[in-house]
Amino acid sequence: MNYRDELPRDCPPEKAEEIRAEMDVWRWVEHDPIDLDRDFESAIQEHQRYGVTNLEVWELPGRPCDEHGVSVHDTKEKSQEKLQALQDGERHSLDKGGDRQCRFLKKRVQGLALLSGAGAIVLTGKKSRHMEWWPANDFKKKIRLHEEDDR
Repeated sequence: MNYRDELPRDCPPEKAEEIRAEMDVWRWVEHDPIDLDRDFESAIQEHQRYGVTNLEVWELPGRPCDEHGVSVHDTKEKSQEKLQALQDGERHSLDKGGDRQCRFLKKRVQGLALLSGAGAIVLTGKKSRHMEWWPANDFKKKIRLHEEDDR
């Protein structure tokens, strides 16, 4: 599969599965209407845009690959719950002092269907239902936004 971004070696990880059937996921987005480039940035692209500079965190085992993925959740409820916690001031895993809460205040939850061939995905948090998704280079043709969202 050809991926949208240039990925580190051994990425996606072996435990990731190629998306072969439609699956629903939920993503935090900022723009209305949705901006398929900015709202679906990889974690590393988004962190760099927001000025996160503690790059040594990305050098932990597994992090370089994860940071090239797009964060999604496999349930709407868990996505809303985590976003609300961050908006209420919970620290994000990459926080290293300072207040980055403002980065989450503009976001809302958007559902989307990933269609066959949309990339590869893996569950990274059993309790949080967090997943990393590595979009295919033509992912824009292989997703469908849910009509109902949380505007």
